[in-house]
Amino acid sequence: MFHIGQQVKCVKVGAWQFVPDDGIEDIGGSFPVADGIYTVAGGHIREDGDTYLFLNEFEGKAFLATHFRPVKQTNIDCFTSLLNPSPTKQLERA
Repeated sequence: MFHIGQQVKCVKVGAWQFVPDDGIEDIGGSFPVADGIYTVAGGHIREDGDTYLFLNEFEGKAFLATHFRPVKQTNIDCFTSLLNPSPTKQLERA
């Protein structure tokens, strides 16, 4: 679903947490923000099946992939063609 170099958007709302073996604790530092756009640097699938993303903007940290979605690039060419008038044919009367 994700590939290196792909841009992703953070869809997570709320604080980021680290889950060690003995429970959940808040961790400090810099983390992705909701609606922020980031670039995938790599990925990792754990034994439990969870997929994690490494992001260029946060070296050394991996984030659960479910907190991101791919960014769709919009090509403006489909809209600029709407601005050009299309040729019209004169209808003949029957």
